[in-house]
Amino acid sequence: MRHILQTFALLTCLPVRQTGDYDQPWGRLTGWFPLIGAVVGLPALLLAAAAVASGAGIRAPMPVAVLVVAIGAAMTGALHLDGWADCCDAFFVPASRERRLQIMADPHLGSFGIIGLTFLILLKVTAVAHLLQFAAAGDCLLTILHGLWPLLAAPVIGRWALTLLIHMPSLPLARDDGMAAAIRQGLAQSQFLLATILATLFLVPLDPRITACALGAAAFTLPLFAWLAVRRIGGITGDVLGAATELTETLALVAACLI
Repeated sequence: MRHILQTFALLTCLPVRQTGDYDQPWGRLTGWFPLIGAVVGLPALLLAAAAVASGAGIRAPMPVAVLVVAIGAAMTGALHLDGWADCCDAFFVPASRERRLQIMADPHLGSFGIIGLTFLILLKVTAVAHLLQFAAAGDCLLTILHGLWPLLAAPVIGRWALTLLIHMPSLPLARDDGMAAAIRQGLAQSQFLLATILATLFLVPLDPRITACALGAAAFTLPLFAWLAVRRIGGITGDVLGAATELTETLALVAACLI
């Protein structure tokens, strides 16, 4: 339980009350990451289901979709969105590796970050709006929840992908300090196994075709994104991990729309 509370404190902005001081390596928390994804996705799922049941999901899908996406961002304090924007700023500016790392640490948002963040949020909002309209065809609450389950499954897949990148020893660190370095302390294969089991449990209600499409997209894009991080800044950072989470989560939502 102590590990779970610490994981909530690490990946969300929820007011989690912890007992005592936690001095264990952060790597021991990675097995619980998919559970955090499920908790992040649950309010979005419930809001979307209520909107569809009341008819708002079909009358005004875009405003409801904006609220659904906003809830997910609020649950994490926009932590991963910030990482995505920072990576867009750093990866695409013509500069040296050292300058790119400085850009990632800069709290100000540049043009590439604004463009990348806009495209990502637009993809998420339009994907959620499509799911709302699809779920509106359901004739009972159970079928509505089944149609909207990607709203919970996508954050789970995103946090599982985060765990996967952390547990890949072939990926170097761009910095010797920072969150990525801290979270690689105390890693164990049992943590990745736990994350995979938890993710699988939450993906069971999802259409298998959506699961296959989402994981296939992740298998294609994550290595490319990791390669780009190594080429541009020399390895992974906390921002890179957050950006990979957002990218995988968005791809999962898009995959659900395609299916």
